[in-house]
Amino acid sequence: MLVRRLNLKSRSGPWLMVSAIVGLGLASTAVESSPVSAADTPGWRQDVVTVSGGRGLSASMVAKISAIASSDKALSAVVHQGTVDGISVRSGSRVLQSFESGHFVPLSLKAISATDARVYLGVDVADGLGDGEVVLSGTSAKLRSAKPGDVITVRGWNDDEVPLRVSHVVEDRRALDSELLVSVETARSLGVDRPQSMIVWRFPKLRTTFVNKLRKAVGGTGQVVDSWSTSTVDVTLSQARTKVIAGEFSFHRTNGDVVVDTDWKQSHLATIAIPKLGNLTCNKQMTAAIQRTFKEISDAGLATEIDFVDTKRSGGCFNVREIRSTTGTTGRNLSRHSWAIAIDVNPTTNAYGAVPTLDLCVVEIFRSNGFAWGGSFLVPDGMHFEYTGPPKQKRPPPCVKDAQR
Repeated sequence: MLVRRLNLKSRSGPWLMVSAIVGLGLASTAVESSPVSAADTPGWRQDVVTVSGGRGLSASMVAKISAIASSDKALSAVVHQGTVDGISVRSGSRVLQSFESGHFVPLSLKAISATDARVYLGVDVADGLGDGEVVLSGTSAKLRSAKPGDVITVRGWNDDEVPLRVSHVVEDRRALDSELLVSVETARSLGVDRPQSMIVWRFPKLRTTFVNKLRKAVGGTGQVVDSWSTSTVDVTLSQARTKVIAGEFSFHRTNGDVVVDTDWKQSHLATIAIPKLGNLTCNKQMTAAIQRTFKEISDAGLATEIDFVDTKRSGGCFNVREIRSTTGTTGRNLSRHSWAIAIDVNPTTNAYGAVPTLDLCVVEIFRSNGFAWGGSFLVPDGMHFEYTGPPKQKRPPPCVKDAQR
């Protein structure tokens, strides 16, 4: 978050970061109470707090958050997260999805202990997290026409190829917004041992005080998000929802580089011309939005705020790679540039991990056209704008450059 929002008529000076909260508001002033029936309500239906790290949570941080939750008689669960390689999906003898040897689809995976899943997600989900079993999110199941009883074969971080039987298909929230939900033991059999976040629920009545304890504990090393505060527009899509908009591709690796299949590129990418910027290759689902955004920037008298040479140097939208990391592991998670639904603007003066300097009016015009801004991420990425689909309500550009400037 920002120390201050810049005056819309004053667009100079750095954006100072004071919080590790990504894309969400400050502590809530809402009614300070948990649901009366919290003891009888599954955790995923309650207000929750999520604590996460930029590239994972250390063992000491997990212990610290657990201790705070326990001291206030709240419940907590550790969630592991990463991306694994999907090889095939079979329904009996019928092949629903498969690829040539060495080619895969990226599948987002989360893991939770069956004990925690029983309390937070429900008995049915917990019972579906047995050895060699996987719970699919509804969106993931629809993408590959999978149902309970089908088998998804994946390749883990340890290069083992493991068949997983689909035990349940549940709404995305109950799969923790991942494509695949497994037990911690199954994740570790795939080489995935990466505590990424903690979920906390059933907190005390003074819940804002409780959240502030967590924020103090994580300091600048993580983010604390509560489910009741009003979020900003900088909320990105899950990988499954990204695929709904941008399509699902298969890939292979060559000399460590990720190479996307040609058929997906031909059917989902388009090259468009942007005045002063030249040609950009982007996903067809966002070409109209990106053209409209740059036109509105120009119409608002803000073209001088864009370093077109520097922006063009960053390569446009399409750049297949894993997400950036300053420390720790990326979890093999692919950047949204891999789906060509992101663009980097003024990268030299808005470098990854640095305090963003990008003009607020430019940011607001991007947001009004359906883009989330990376400048408010846990690790600020001020150059980065990521398309999340048409905005629910179109807002007029908030700024017009002063005539005298």
